[in-house]
Amino acid sequence: MRGTVKQVSATLILTLWLSFSLVYTPSAYTAETFAQNKTLMLLTDVIMLDLAKYNVTLLYDQVSYPAEYGGIAEEEVRYKLEANGSKLDVTAVYRNNILIYCLLGIREKSIPPFYAQAQPDNLIDKVRSFLDRYQRWAGSSQYQELKDALDMVSKVESTTVKLGNIKLTLLVEGSFASFQWSYVYDGSEQPGMDISFRDGDIWSFGEIYSIFKVGSTTIKVTKEEAISIARERAKSFSWKVGLGADALEVREFTVLETPVKAELSMQAREPLTLYPFWRVTLYLDKTYPGNIIGIVVGVWADTGEVRYIETLSYGGATFPEDMGVPTEQVSPQPTDVTLIVMIAAGVMIVIGVIALVIFRKIRSR
Repeated sequence: MRGTVKQVSATLILTLWLSFSLVYTPSAYTAETFAQNKTLMLLTDVIMLDLAKYNVTLLYDQVSYPAEYGGIAEEEVRYKLEANGSKLDVTAVYRNNILIYCLLGIREKSIPPFYAQAQPDNLIDKVRSFLDRYQRWAGSSQYQELKDALDMVSKVESTTVKLGNIKLTLLVEGSFASFQWSYVYDGSEQPGMDISFRDGDIWSFGEIYSIFKVGSTTIKVTKEEAISIARERAKSFSWKVGLGADALEVREFTVLETPVKAELSMQAREPLTLYPFWRVTLYLDKTYPGNIIGIVVGVWADTGEVRYIETLSYGGATFPEDMGVPTEQVSPQPTDVTLIVMIAAGVMIVIGVIALVIFRKIRSR
């Protein structure tokens, strides 16, 4: 019986040790995340950095689940790259495993980056080559229409060109140049790819709206109607200045007939779904308490519903009175490490129960 007990004890100890090993495995030894792998491929295959010459250090990798994006996973990674005077800081953000933006910061007093192959001298050629490589990296053919619009640009100077519903705006100021694509729907615009350069080297790029879909492009509310809706809503609006019992509520103010501004864009109403939207700015006849000079009203262009109303203050600060549709709160999902811990803990409990049963049977013999 002693031999049997020893065998059971040894088996139990080994099993428990393996379980504890599973629970306490340091994260440093886990496999690279999706964002880490994808970003390193991005640096080599798209930006064409010669990573073999760099000391690459992972500084940050964080996963969150923002409610404003429907609770999908957002992962941000940051790297430090250093090599013989070239010092770069890389930040990449992914939502739902789709790249949102990448920032490639060249540190002060750093020499230009080391590339795996010579880069084109002409900035337009650089962008065209970048789009070719990015299209292969992303595995999507949608960037062909961006290249078609780029073919309409012949000089590196501030300009705007249109091709179908694609609009390309090139902004050039000193050593800075930005290529901004957008999609035009009945007067409203949805931002697309944005690629920026500093001193001829790529500085940032991304598609912030790439995870969104278009719910509707139908505009049922005209600019004049949106302004009228905003004026009517402003009649019952008020704001408070100060805190507590000493707060001053401002109810009486005068809205000017002119100037007035109404801007049409695409905004999210449902998680990750865009609809046409009017942002109407009404200006007041003077500066009111709180440095308030105007009122901003958001109106859905397809329904006429007021989304929000807020004050516009001197310097840009606002005090919103949100009238928007409530956002569905999505609880964060457990991370892989949390799941492993839960499974391991369950295994340990089961093992303990089985071992106890076996031990009692042995003692009863």
